[in-house]
Amino acid sequence: MKSRQQNYFHPVKELLNEIDRRRLSQKFFEFHKTLAPSDDHVFRDNTFMEGVWRDANAGSKITLEDFKKRYLEVTDMNDIPCFARFYRISDYDQLRNDKEMSDLLVDIIDSYGASKTLDGSPAVAFLHTWGKQNVLARHTDPGGIAKITIPLYPDYGSYRNLNFYETTDEREQPNPSHTVNYSEIRSPVLLDVSKVHEIESSQSEESLCIQFTFNKGYKSALNFLSKKRLLRL
Repeated sequence: MKSRQQNYFHPVKELLNEIDRRRLSQKFFEFHKTLAPSDDHVFRDNTFMEGVWRDANAGSKITLEDFKKRYLEVTDMNDIPCFARFYRISDYDQLRNDKEMSDLLVDIIDSYGASKTLDGSPAVAFLHTWGKQNVLARHTDPGGIAKITIPLYPDYGSYRNLNFYETTDEREQPNPSHTVNYSEIRSPVLLDVSKVHEIESSQSEESLCIQFTFNKGYKSALNFLSKKRLLRL
């Protein structure tokens, strides 16, 4: 890797085998169906809509009720506006109480040195995106944290790129400083999400990844993974 890129992201060794990656993907989509009462209209679920509204920072632009009304008028899945939605495992009983998944994720957390919640459960989230456009605008994650992202669906070859910038102003910097190209890297990646980043547009309509959080930040995570020889050169 180029030395400057390492200040933004670094590929890490894969600890999930293909079977486990498919199993996690299947578990998420089974869980997601319980949130949406119909397969052809996910925006009918109030909890889901509130999450999309909050994660999209739409509160300052449109009220929650207007947000729901606008998207409930959608009748064709092809017309559904893009979104990016985080599902923290600790927030949902179906995910939190899945012992098979919890045991698997705790093993990964311990190996990577990632963070846990106060009660010792996995501090892990699924990130589910829909739409071929830029589904998550330029932003920084709060708290100075870092994350390891593992694409689950589609596979590495088709998963959305992640772009890093020096500013959130698109006019000041139209092109990214660095790009995480999963189709080239083909492994999980440690990301410094305290820096400005966005999810790139994609040829795939839907995507899913799982993210492991490092509360002590990027440099601390990088040092730990280096000592454990879990960084890819």
